[in-house]
Amino acid sequence: MSRTKSARQSGFGVGIALLEYLIESRGPRGVSQIAEHLALPVSSVHDMLKLMSELGFVEKKSPTRLYRASARVFDFAHKLASHYGVNDHIAQSLRRYSREHGLTVSLAVLASGQTYIACATGSLGGTATLGAGGPVYATAAGKCLLALLPETEWPHFAPGPASLRLTPHTNLDPARFFRELHLAREHGVAWNIRETAADIVSVAAPLIEPDGSARYAVALLFPYDDWPLLDREDAAKRVKALAAKLAGSLFPRATRRASA
Repeated sequence: MSRTKSARQSGFGVGIALLEYLIESRGPRGVSQIAEHLALPVSSVHDMLKLMSELGFVEKKSPTRLYRASARVFDFAHKLASHYGVNDHIAQSLRRYSREHGLTVSLAVLASGQTYIACATGSLGGTATLGAGGPVYATAAGKCLLALLPETEWPHFAPGPASLRLTPHTNLDPARFFRELHLAREHGVAWNIRETAADIVSVAAPLIEPDGSARYAVALLFPYDDWPLLDREDAAKRVKALAAKLAGSLFPRATRRASA
């Protein structure tokens, strides 16, 4: 049995898969439906539902005896976002920057080949985008973070002919992807030109931590209609300055190290 399969069949793995299914279902489901979807015995699913109910993540509707995800998942999402540094201070900084400059701003993290939104504010994104993900090769945040990793790791994230194409403009050419990473490493920013959404372009810069690594990136989003007249050099300077400011708030040691 593979390690991945073992993890998925563990109690924790089953609990996560069950919760994901209930969230994605957007409606209550019966024990048999859940068991069929997870390919597990009804008795195992029933035991896990009981445990998840005791933890507050699942609730049973009476008298239908159907289960659905409870509102507790919002509390969990808030704690998870806070763990990744999106505390009130950072969120307020993003909102203030968005208001002052009339721009949409997002903070993203990189995990397992995906870029996930940890915080977003502005007309092109808000709380509804929290947790939204996209493949690294199609996001500015993902590309600027990947550019900091050793080049030997880049092929693991590269697109191919069978990769997901989010829009007609999503790049699936590995050679072009590697060129973009080299440019991101050289200039400190990466671009997403209609690759995730056909009507949006974005530029992102990493939040450098004290050890020189980066887990987070901040992006500025623009309507594609603004692209022909956009001062791209100024946009790059803006996002790098914002990234440095946020890094100073999240990682105070980085600021002291830079000023030493």
